[in-house]
Amino acid sequence: MNSLRLRIFLMVFLVVVVAVGTVLVFAKPRQRRAVQNFVGLSAAHDQQVAVQLLSDPLRTGNAPESAGSGPASRAGAGCASADH
Repeated sequence: MNSLRLRIFLMVFLVVVVAVGTVLVFAKPRQRRAVQNFVGLSAAHDQQVAVQLLSDPLRTGNAPESAGSGPASRAGAGCASADH
């Protein structure tokens, strides 16, 4: 615990945890459920992204094309096929 940055980070983290915990203690049950659902969905999404990033086809460069047909998927396909 000699690092000043680490101590500052831990103090800020502790303040945020205490603040969120205090708000949740006084929140209505429905609001608490909404927060729990948000945290759960966020964690599930993060896990899905991590699995996609760590999958073999992406590491080897043989990723399948996305099923989307929007401008974002077309732009991504153009970037993937461009020679850099």
